[in-house]
Amino acid sequence: MFPRPYFLRGKAYVKLGQYQRAIEDFNEAIRLKPDYVSAYINRGGAYFKQGDNKLSCRDAQKACAMGNCEALEYAKDRGLCN
Repeated sequence: MFPRPYFLRGKAYVKLGQYQRAIEDFNEAIRLKPDYVSAYINRGGAYFKQGDNKLSCRDAQKACAMGNCEALEYAKDRGLCN
């Protein structure tokens, strides 16, 4: 199965404020495609909305290691990540 449906449903759950369900879908997208940078970025955003800066920063760092540092730079500029 392709990870995109899980990713898109995860984004929809975020819009509905259902962050745990979103995280579960982003987890599945990442399981299916471990280098799915957007899934890490969006899962990090869902963690942040739940108040978990540690996991949010971890995902931002993972995305940066894969070449997309925008989320990490944003978080660092606001003092959310080291």
